[in-house]
Amino acid sequence: GGLTHFRPRDGVYVYFRYLNDDLVMVVLNKNTAAYTLETSRFSEVLGSSSSIVGVDVIRGGRFDLSAPIALEPRAALVLEVER
Repeated sequence: GGLTHFRPRDGVYVYFRYLNDDLVMVVLNKNTAAYTLETSRFSEVLGSSSSIVGVDVIRGGRFDLSAPIALEPRAALVLEVER
């Protein structure tokens, strides 16, 4: 598969892995405080649709990827992207 990564910003690193139509977003927050991640920065991978959802493969939650994401301190978030 392929890899697209973005330069870390404010202690948060984001990269995407993809193969055919499957897309996974990995977010790593190394900060000791919570952080709000603006997802519009990743539009070249996610697109501009307002109906993009990420399913947390670790905890099972769902995230609207057209809106900012609240990240816990020192946490990893692995999302399977549904477009």
